[in-house]
Amino acid sequence: MRHRILQAATDRAERFRPILDEFAALTAIAAAAALNERNVPSPRGGRWYAVQVIRMRKRLAAGPPRKTRKSVMERDCLGDSARNDVGVETLA
Repeated sequence: MRHRILQAATDRAERFRPILDEFAALTAIAAAAALNERNVPSPRGGRWYAVQVIRMRKRLAAGPPRKTRKSVMERDCLGDSARNDVGVETLA
């Protein structure tokens, strides 16, 4: 569930990347004011605030979501038969 929410937020941020790139040199307050002057709706449809610009910039700078500990553990917990199917031999 959490992964879907984070992915949706990242997708929204990507849609705003071209617009936010235009304002990269501006402070968050100035960028929010410029977005409001252009009547660009925020992701929730309202006004822009500096904190929204900051969060979007962070999300865009972070890149794709990292693998969580849970997904790594699930991969590592594959049974020996699953590993053997891909040609990995086990030590007995």
